[in-house]
Amino acid sequence: MKLLAKVHFLDEVLSGTSDNGNSWEKQTVVVSVPGESKDRLLAIEFMGERKTQVTKLLQVGQVVDVTFTISSREHEGKWYTRLDGVSIVPLQTVPQPSETKQVS
Repeated sequence: MKLLAKVHFLDEVLSGTSDNGNSWEKQTVVVSVPGESKDRLLAIEFMGERKTQVTKLLQVGQVVDVTFTISSREHEGKWYTRLDGVSIVPLQTVPQPSETKQVS
């Protein structure tokens, strides 16, 4: 699935080492999708160093083009849905507040 969204929240980058000895990184990016009456929030997980290189540069408020897959699984009679990020492309930068000095 592909959509335009705005970055709402950036979780910290998590990293570790697998049982095989391979290092891994992942970051969850929460985006807001413009809806009818309220914006809908989606938490999308980006796994892998190649993807987190991009997510680390994102800023809250930035508009992005995000592609992800949706999967669900059942565990002990309950269903869990997961959004796995395929790619995320920033479409605009968030302006930084300029530091201005007032001269007296």
